[in-house]
Amino acid sequence: MSRFYLILEVRWLLVFVLIALITAVGFATVTSGIIYGVKGFAPLDPQTRDALRIIWFFWLDIGYGVGIITALLVSLGQVFYRCIAGYRLSLINCKEERIEALALRPYFKVWRKWFFTLIWVNAAQAVVLIAIHKLLYGGGVWIGWFNPWGITPMILLSGAAALVIVVRSGKRLRVEPCSL
Repeated sequence: MSRFYLILEVRWLLVFVLIALITAVGFATVTSGIIYGVKGFAPLDPQTRDALRIIWFFWLDIGYGVGIITALLVSLGQVFYRCIAGYRLSLINCKEERIEALALRPYFKVWRKWFFTLIWVNAAQAVVLIAIHKLLYGGGVWIGWFNPWGITPMILLSGAAALVIVVRSGKRLRVEPCSL
């Protein structure tokens, strides 16, 4: 059973990171292409390439923030109904019957619980990190890590912890044995 939770968390982590990165790269590429087109498709000399690279990296940061939000909305749904290490995570209804397809209403009830648990675990991590920073360095707290790239490890750790908390305590989730 512990192998199931480990593989479940790794699967969620990979899906989360892939969705966030694909969204960020796509967002930056499309936005840079639109800006390049609006400016009249200038010839691709070194100066234009350098300007496009700077524009692309600027929009990559913004796109990664959008990608994190997208990944938080979509990634949890990718762990249901997959046979992992002999077990399957399934949604159940009020009558304790398994819901065969991923329906939006029960999914969003579970997602909302997972998301708020993730927020609380993330807030606890931030408090611990600020306390450790104060103890080690004293003085003011540097919050330069509070950007999409710096907060991603905290989201990944808190999301994995929240996933286990919600699966173990959730009334609308059941871990069932399945055949591989």
